[in-house]
Amino acid sequence: MGVEYRHFLVVNDKSWLPAADTLARVDAVLHKWSLIDKPATVFDLSTMKESSEKTIPGAMPGAGKALVYDETSGKPVVDIAGRCYYDTVGDEDHYISQIIVVAGNDIRIQQSDEYCYFEQISPAPDQACIGFVYDLDAIPWPVSKAFDAYLVHGEYAGVPEMNIHVSKNFPELYDWSDYAGYWRGAVMLDFGKSLPGFCEKLRQLPTRDFVNELASAFRGPIAEIGVVY
Repeated sequence: MGVEYRHFLVVNDKSWLPAADTLARVDAVLHKWSLIDKPATVFDLSTMKESSEKTIPGAMPGAGKALVYDETSGKPVVDIAGRCYYDTVGDEDHYISQIIVVAGNDIRIQQSDEYCYFEQISPAPDQACIGFVYDLDAIPWPVSKAFDAYLVHGEYAGVPEMNIHVSKNFPELYDWSDYAGYWRGAVMLDFGKSLPGFCEKLRQLPTRDFVNELASAFRGPIAEIGVVY
């Protein structure tokens, strides 16, 4: 099956909540960088169903909305992520298989891999508690690629307690020390098998202008997390 890679740009602010125009602002950044050119598929995460309208929601996203964009390739991918990890892949064939944008009041638990494991301490993942969804079968595909679980705003009081375990053999993969291991707003870039060249180095997009524009769109600081799957 081979190695595949996802890159998360998450709002690194425990108290952050989206505004009515958050999704539209993020969509505008993706469009400016030519990463999208078609209307998104929109999912309402309060019902876990696809919305009939393929338009960017202009109201407060509540529990959460997810925008799913199809594959993009070539120059726009190279412009933000640099060249592919594999020398045999030309720039025109370097791709992002899917882009998923999520914003909402619910707390999403960050995905892990063997290099960085996000361990949820409380509420315990194996305990059924009101408002805590831990079964990925309840989350529609492909939104389920964007997080491992979530806590419903207003039904679960407080925030989760997390332990973050970074591989001692690869400490250079991340440059953050204050990431909580969960988020309410994020952009996920699923590179699939077209691994970006930085995936074994610092897992950070080389084009900082793109990252800074996403931070402005979200109105919050960004942390970057790379996940091999």
